[in-house]
Amino acid sequence: MYKWFFMVTMALSSLAMSSTGSATVIECNWCNTPQLFKEYARTYLGIGDHTVYNLQTGIHYSYSVQVKPGVPQQPDPSPDLLEAIEIPTPADLSAGISSAAWFFGATGGTMRALASVSYANLDVPGVNSSTTAYDVAWDSNLRGQIGDSIATHLHAWDASKLIADNGFQISKSMLGLKSQPTVEVEIVFADGSKVMYEYNFTEGSNTAKYLNDRGRTPKNQVVPEHGSTGGTWRGLLQGGDNMDHFGTHIERLGGSIDWQIGNSELIDAVVCVPKPDATGLICSHQVSP
Repeated sequence: MYKWFFMVTMALSSLAMSSTGSATVIECNWCNTPQLFKEYARTYLGIGDHTVYNLQTGIHYSYSVQVKPGVPQQPDPSPDLLEAIEIPTPADLSAGISSAAWFFGATGGTMRALASVSYANLDVPGVNSSTTAYDVAWDSNLRGQIGDSIATHLHAWDASKLIADNGFQISKSMLGLKSQPTVEVEIVFADGSKVMYEYNFTEGSNTAKYLNDRGRTPKNQVVPEHGSTGGTWRGLLQGGDNMDHFGTHIERLGGSIDWQIGNSELIDAVVCVPKPDATGLICSHQVSP
């Protein structure tokens, strides 16, 4: 009995599982034949109604595991006294498993999808062609409004509809996934700058989470945030960004710059360090001799 208990414990500890009462929904990615699914349910899951699924293929079976006819009722019967009888899988659970398999395949097993959306699709008051990633990094209210809009429109945008349809279907089913289905939504502004949000379908929040330090300038440099530790940013002469826009952003964050806004076209690079015991960055420009 101890050996059987040890085998059950080791098998279940390596799997994703959701359990309600005597019903279990469990992932078995090495189950690839009907017999293996059935034997797994009988050997490891005990008395009750159970669903076993392979996340990689979406194949799944449900069973009612019972004591064999003629066997006296007893607590904790060993697997050799049980039989697994196939039963229909509930429709919502079957759809959730199929969606989880789609998500697994579409994301290469990471369960993290990516969608890129134009700012014009946000339907957020005040967001227009002049809005940039700098504005989002600085304005906490704007960040929140964009997060709300993402959560509201995920199912409607062409770039995210299929992801959302499958993600929300998974959220209706208690699959006990090891990795929760998530989508990272990249918002692209008219100037080419970007910010990144994350939406977790399992959590089912009414807003998407802003991802710090994932914002990018038009030339794909990091957008400084509140609490940034500094760094070096390239100016126009080195194929980088307009340092007027960068400098204005640094000042809005409580930092300081040593050049005059409107006169940055000759700047090669900008080096920023944190203010001692204060909020913001101290940024100094560099020019070629």
